[in-house]
Amino acid sequence: MRERRSNVVTGSETEDLETKITRLEQENEKLKFENELLLSRATKDPLTDLNNRRGLQEAVQLLRPGSSSGEKRESDNKEKSRRPMSVLFLDVDNFKVINDAYGHEAGDQVLKEIAQHLQGTIRGGDVVGRWGGEEFVVVFNNASPDQIQQKYYNKNQQRALLEIKTSQGVITFSGGVTELEPDESLEQAEERADRAMYEAKQSGKNRIVSVV
Repeated sequence: MRERRSNVVTGSETEDLETKITRLEQENEKLKFENELLLSRATKDPLTDLNNRRGLQEAVQLLRPGSSSGEKRESDNKEKSRRPMSVLFLDVDNFKVINDAYGHEAGDQVLKEIAQHLQGTIRGGDVVGRWGGEEFVVVFNNASPDQIQQKYYNKNQQRALLEIKTSQGVITFSGGVTELEPDESLEQAEERADRAMYEAKQSGKNRIVSVV
């Protein structure tokens, strides 16, 4: 006669099941943390914790028409399409002097202080990142190049209004600003802004030049 198997779950089996569930939950949390860490490393500059180039590209993509979701997609996209976006390319003036005089550790500290300052001064819808070296990019949502130049450059005094007091003294910037067109990449706009920044350097530094 076949022996019947009991369907009764013993206390030890219940405990074992709970242990397995707990372990799976812990493993899922670990995987989630590791994925977030990998994403952060891919999109963040390790020195300043600002967006790197990839982070800037992804952030800008979210600001563009077509990135909205949900019931308001169409109205949001129409609203986005009416907003100008400007790219401000900044280069720290005389940064090599800091590295040569005080060392690269001091230079890194200055870059961190600059990053904190820029992050603290932008609006909620704007994006800031480190492009590389002592170069920074700020993408302004719903602002034209003329508006950005008026805000950050005193034409009468011929100086940029971006001076920052750091551990190594007052830092100034030369910058170029241009509009990010709907059909172009961030890199294309950055190239124009970079040329404008070079013009600002040639004109005496501590200036913001706007270019179409």
